[in-house]
Amino acid sequence: MKEIIRSDGAPSNPVLSPAVRFGNLVFTSGIVGRDPATGELGSGIEEQSRLTLGNIEAVLSAAGTTLGNVLKVTGFLANLDDKDAFNAIYREFFPVDPPSRTCIQGGRLGEGILVEVEAVAGIPER
Repeated sequence: MKEIIRSDGAPSNPVLSPAVRFGNLVFTSGIVGRDPATGELGSGIEEQSRLTLGNIEAVLSAAGTTLGNVLKVTGFLANLDDKDAFNAIYREFFPVDPPSRTCIQGGRLGEGILVEVEAVAGIPER
């Protein structure tokens, strides 16, 4: 059965759900580097990357799983020249045994958005 997942304090979006749980899998929408408390975008690729991955961590937690259970990540960068900076922050969140990943230049991600990330995670059997 499909279950919509929202993390506490995250702003609502009428055209998407932050994540959907189906069985033992969680699929996030593309998540960006907005501060969940203020709704403001982070400044620069490092801050936006850190906020983005923190927001993914929060929605996964609301679904009952963790970054350690992420199976696949897709990253979209407004400018592929930012890949090294994104990777540096990414390694903070996935320090060992990182999930499979695709990272591409996404072009226009939205006004001021430098990075957008979606993930698929498993929920271990209890």
